[in-house]
Amino acid sequence: MCFILGILKLFIVCFKVQIFHHKKSSKVLIILGIYLCISNVSVYADTAIFSGLKKSLEEKTRTFQMENGLNVLMMKREDSPTIAVYTKFLVGSADETPEIAGTAHLLEHMLFKGTKNIGTTNYEKEKPYLEQIAVWGKRLDTLRLKELEMKEKGEEPSDEFKNQIETLKKGFILFWNYIVNS
Repeated sequence: MCFILGILKLFIVCFKVQIFHHKKSSKVLIILGIYLCISNVSVYADTAIFSGLKKSLEEKTRTFQMENGLNVLMMKREDSPTIAVYTKFLVGSADETPEIAGTAHLLEHMLFKGTKNIGTTNYEKEKPYLEQIAVWGKRLDTLRLKELEMKEKGEEPSDEFKNQIETLKKGFILFWNYIVNS
């Protein structure tokens, strides 16, 4: 049980502070979680290590609420030239009763896919963007893996690769503006 709680707590911390996108960081955090559970150290203990880490992360994190009620946590990381976005909804299958089982999964698909009536203010105008976001989502993982492989080999990215990254950046800026202005 401690193992599961430890890993769960680490995932929550990772997503809150947006550091899980680094391969090395995620390995270190998972190993730390396993070590804590094996050594019977409670993840919830208020030790100097955890309270210091918590204070450090809180100092680096900026939190605010937008006019539309969306809570935003931001943390600038000077050591990484990337942007990471994580979305967390306080709903899920763990909160479902047998009468409403499956609704969180349905909601997930509706939020990410949308329909002509839900998740859009002007479907015909937004349709090309929604289609492009779906394509980017599939390609993002592929590009990230390719980028990591190139860095490990010490290779310079091609112009085509750089253009793909720029297209993704523009798409995410459009997406962010859409969220902020809706």
